[in-house]
Amino acid sequence: MKFAVLIAIFCVSLFADKLCDIEFNNGVKLLSVPLADTIEQHKKGLSNRNDIGNGMLFSWHTSKNACFWMKNTKEALNVGFFDKNRKLFQIETMQPLSLESHCSDKETLFALELKEGGFDENNLSINVKIAKIECR
Repeated sequence: MKFAVLIAIFCVSLFADKLCDIEFNNGVKLLSVPLADTIEQHKKGLSNRNDIGNGMLFSWHTSKNACFWMKNTKEALNVGFFDKNRKLFQIETMQPLSLESHCSDKETLFALELKEGGFDENNLSINVKIAKIECR
């Protein structure tokens, strides 16, 4: 019985996404963006999904250099890297099913994956800042 409880807890931590509303200093709001804030969720990301929906917000407890790849991800994505001050400093385009690494040029506290073109469509450009994140 204890083993079954541990398996259930592991599965919830691996697959349960918190949803976040992200507000930027230019007035743009992205709603219900899944949050990846555990190592397991960072590894899984948006892979093996048929629809990437609202993308995914990755967060770390401390700033670090981060790398992303597209193994088992079927749709082209952009990843934007945000520094410890929540300012967007880099946007990379990633092609489907690629093993090419896309790494931050400096330490990042947040990364946001959106469908390819999603940053332009949402008027999110270099130097925009995350003003508020509310997760549930």
